[in-house]
Amino acid sequence: PTLYDLATTAVIALYFLLLAVSIVMLFRRPMPPLAAVIWFAIVVFLPFIGPTAFFLYVVQDNRR
Repeated sequence: PTLYDLATTAVIALYFLLLAVSIVMLFRRPMPPLAAVIWFAIVVFLPFIGPTAFFLYVVQDNRR
């Protein structure tokens, strides 16, 4: 396999790992249903940006 194939596979694997972890965290957090639906849509439909934004939100919310 070429380096390009390996890099592409690594990026896709990283995305699915981020997606899975953020969805699990989303359903374990106590939040209003509408907020959960909105975060779910953001996480699913905005690759890399959605899960990253959710993680930043969780970190900021835990500091309060």
